[in-house]
Amino acid sequence: MELVSVIIPVFNSEKFVELAISSALILPQVGEVVVVDDGSTDRSLEICLNLQKKDRRINVLVHPKNSNRGAAESRNLGIKNVNFPLVAFLDSDDKYFENRFDESVQILSTNPSIMGCFGQVLVNYLDANYQKLMGVPVGMDSKKLFSHILNGGYFHTNSLTIRKSYLERIGGFDQSCWPHEDVELWTRLAYHGKLVSISSEMPIAEYTIHGKNLSQLGNWKSKWALWSTVFWNFFFNSISLTDRYFILKQLIKAHFGRFKGKKISVKFSN
Repeated sequence: MELVSVIIPVFNSEKFVELAISSALILPQVGEVVVVDDGSTDRSLEICLNLQKKDRRINVLVHPKNSNRGAAESRNLGIKNVNFPLVAFLDSDDKYFENRFDESVQILSTNPSIMGCFGQVLVNYLDANYQKLMGVPVGMDSKKLFSHILNGGYFHTNSLTIRKSYLERIGGFDQSCWPHEDVELWTRLAYHGKLVSISSEMPIAEYTIHGKNLSQLGNWKSKWALWSTVFWNFFFNSISLTDRYFILKQLIKAHFGRFKGKKISVKFSN
């Protein structure tokens, strides 16, 4: 069985990070947890270092001068320091379920043509006491995934298991697309290789939405940065007219997002 390196970027998550790390370490498919502290100003780093002393499978990294570089650079630093052939990600305020790697590792260990797997995630709105499932429809043809993402389809990074070799070849997360760097990476992963959905409809991880991370959902500027990058990455490649339409639609939505909630007045002169 191939083992998984789990990368956890951490920023001011003292209330959640121990649970996140523990939820990964209890899984038999996990060979290591690479924790990257992103300049936390609370007790997050202290907690992670204490956990590292108790379990040699934990590797805690920090940026130079304990600086804050963002989730994208933190994940990229983690990618450079993993030791196992499969890579997965977990946000520091989220957690894995016990079935997280049951199917993904089996698929990747027996199908060398498949580059990555993803599944369903349970979205937990902590402040509203509400939950829902998030993910690409189970059983979707991998050839349709690229178009699905361009048209607004979504699977969460917490559910992705990817080959380290493929991730290194494609390149990591693009910081300029924050906080949508995960979506930008998915487009490259789906375009250049075969990603498949696991067959289970049960969630394999939990994504928690709370007051501190609501501000990271982005605005029209960040969405414009995302879809501008996608445009230049793919628009002039061998993609379908439908895919070009989806990219242009997303750019137009991002552009007009700047006017959301504003009154627009038009003056005419004789």
